[in-house]
Amino acid sequence: MSPVGNSRVKITKRRGQMETTRHLFLAMIELQRELLSQAQFYQWSWETHSRWGLLWLLGGIVMLLVFWGVFFIGLFVVLRWLLGKGRRKAPDKALEILRQRYARGELTKEDFEAIKKDLR
Repeated sequence: MSPVGNSRVKITKRRGQMETTRHLFLAMIELQRELLSQAQFYQWSWETHSRWGLLWLLGGIVMLLVFWGVFFIGLFVVLRWLLGKGRRKAPDKALEILRQRYARGELTKEDFEAIKKDLR
C-alpha cells in the first residue's frame, strides 16, 4: 500500500473515533435535557418546609449543650483528681486523741478498743 493510502486509513479511523465521541457527547446532552425536563425545580419557601426542621434544630442545640457540659464536668473531675493526688488525707483527730490518751495510760486496752470501734 502506498503512503497516501496508509494515511487515508488513519484519517478514516480517526474520523470514526471522532464520530463515536460525537455520538456519545450528543447522547449525554440528550440525557441531560431529558432529566432536566422531568425535574421539578425546588423553590424555597416556608410552605415547603415542615415544622420538624425547628425541632431538629432545637434537638441539635440541646445535644451540643449536653456534649460540652459532659466534657467540662469530666475535665473538672480529672483535673481535681490529678491535683488532689499529691495531698495526703488528714488524720482523724478523734482517733489521734484516743491514741494519745492510751499512750499516757489514761485508758485501758479494753477501753481503747471499745472507743476505737465506736469511732469507726
